[in-house]
Amino acid sequence: MQDFFRGIISSVSSTTWADVVQSEIVSEASKLLATKEAHIALLVAAAFLVTSLIIWAIVAIVGMSVPDIDVELDVDSIVKMTKRTRATGLDAMNPAGDDPKVIRCFNPATGHMLGTVPVDSAEKVTEVVSAARKAQAKWARTSFQERRLVVRKIAKAVHKHRDAICKLSALDTGKTKLDCTFGEILVTLEKAKWLCQEGEACLLPERRTPGAVIASKECRVEYHPVGVFGVIAPWNYPFHNMYNHILSCLFAGNGIVLKMSEFSCFTVERMLRIARAVLESHGHPNLIGSVNGFAATGQALVCSVDKVIFTGSPGVGKHIMRGAAMGLKPVVLELGGKDPVILCEDADVDSVLPIVMRGTFQGSGQNCIGIERVIVYDSIYDEFVDKAFAQVKRLRQGAPMDEDGNWTDVDMGATVTAAQAKHILELVKDAVENGATLLHGGCLNEEATKAAGGGVFVTPTLLVGVTDSMRIFNEEVFGPVMTVVRVAADNDAEAIRLANGTSYGLGSNVYSPNIPRAERIGSFIHAGMTNVNDMALNYMAQSLPFGGVKDSGFGRFAGREGLRACCYVKSITSGKPTILPGALRYPISEHSHAFIGGMMDSFYGTSPLQILSGVFTMVSKLGISGIIQQM
Repeated sequence: MQDFFRGIISSVSSTTWADVVQSEIVSEASKLLATKEAHIALLVAAAFLVTSLIIWAIVAIVGMSVPDIDVELDVDSIVKMTKRTRATGLDAMNPAGDDPKVIRCFNPATGHMLGTVPVDSAEKVTEVVSAARKAQAKWARTSFQERRLVVRKIAKAVHKHRDAICKLSALDTGKTKLDCTFGEILVTLEKAKWLCQEGEACLLPERRTPGAVIASKECRVEYHPVGVFGVIAPWNYPFHNMYNHILSCLFAGNGIVLKMSEFSCFTVERMLRIARAVLESHGHPNLIGSVNGFAATGQALVCSVDKVIFTGSPGVGKHIMRGAAMGLKPVVLELGGKDPVILCEDADVDSVLPIVMRGTFQGSGQNCIGIERVIVYDSIYDEFVDKAFAQVKRLRQGAPMDEDGNWTDVDMGATVTAAQAKHILELVKDAVENGATLLHGGCLNEEATKAAGGGVFVTPTLLVGVTDSMRIFNEEVFGPVMTVVRVAADNDAEAIRLANGTSYGLGSNVYSPNIPRAERIGSFIHAGMTNVNDMALNYMAQSLPFGGVKDSGFGRFAGREGLRACCYVKSITSGKPTILPGALRYPISEHSHAFIGGMMDSFYGTSPLQILSGVFTMVSKLGISGIIQQM
């Protein structure tokens, strides 16, 4: 138990004491249970319950002390408007219509036209960025205390208006209430909590060792705001894809201008009301800007800001890099994934299957860290396929809200774009033509479309017998398709080969009750993240960096690394003025080369004799007067 108390004492200075106590108790209880010390574990569990009650009381009191922000998201007015016009046919919901000056916005689950959004010109983009830059100059001087309060106010408003936010997201994306709550609200609140607890410690100056040559100096690293960030965000989780970066950029002292995908931009301004209202209450308007449009608008944004964060496809990511290169703008690219889950022969299918189902079908499969390949060992392959089939065919699909804005009881919603639906079905068709077996789905859900009066629904799909030569094994599906791959002879090396067999490397997952074995397998997977005996938990741990390798991009957001990526790094040395030895001054003397040689021997010599010889050489070349001067 000594380590338990030592952990608390060492951590209190850097984070909230209540969270430290709670996490340490949970950790210690887990260790005791693992070592069969059940009686002590029960005492620790009791301490955990008592501590939790205290923490809840503290959180309630603190929460009450954070002022409310008066903001109206006005969801009902959108719901009423959308009853007027409905698009018919898969190709009708195209954001680019006859008028190049507007974006046409549709609800992908009903086909209802939400309205139009003006396309912003390059001049408008420059204007918005300039306003954010002017506001950022003032914001950069704020204290961490004020930034924390801003984040807490935003989080409180998000929690209060969570149902309205979920409805706004559902209108733009066709996601269910549960998927919106998971992907929009829960992770945003966790982000805010982590920033308030640990963000300041990540950005405080760090002392560094000076080294032998300048031992008298103090060395440190400081983290300063970059300026104005440009964020180009995808359509799958519009609220979180904005607020994830808003919170980090604000906490680091930056301004931010956002461009949401043209497929989910109608509700952006309403979603931004929360953060803008909080900032205006602190006297910082215009710090968050937004622009809308197609490729030209995005290109103008890249050219105008100080750093770019892009989430999307590798193809578009390359265009972003080309644009950023013209102005030497740094970029963070999160370019999707082809995440595998490896199920070893000793994995319990019944306990694993619910995680695989959620990892595959949450958000209708439109998740960058969703499960794209289920790599199953031969011994449990048939059992897994049979049980997966029983679950997949039970999934209910349809519009997540009725025409009056009430939530419906469905498991899956829509596919956001018609082009994505066509891509998904094309990959399934190619796999079947090349030997895969389609057990369920693989088509549009016409019944769901009929019931909703429109919309784009790809049926939950189960595809087995997939091999690494098929397109669906190698290309990102980004849809509701469970792709099952067999590992011959329960071979770990073969499973690793399959996991690494694509150009992507975002996340990965390994299941086995033998944790050292699962971790060993995971260590050989070339990816930015690995979960042992779970799926995509990296993102719930906001202390961990998020990002990938290979075609999944580079750079990180979240965690210490992601927060520091919102800054530029300044290296600083400080101390009394250096008195340069005479032998090193210009013009150089006949002793200069010998002195520097002695200096290298004394500092970096590999034997005592060499070091002493170097010291003697330095002293002899410096002379008595020089020694006195250095002292």
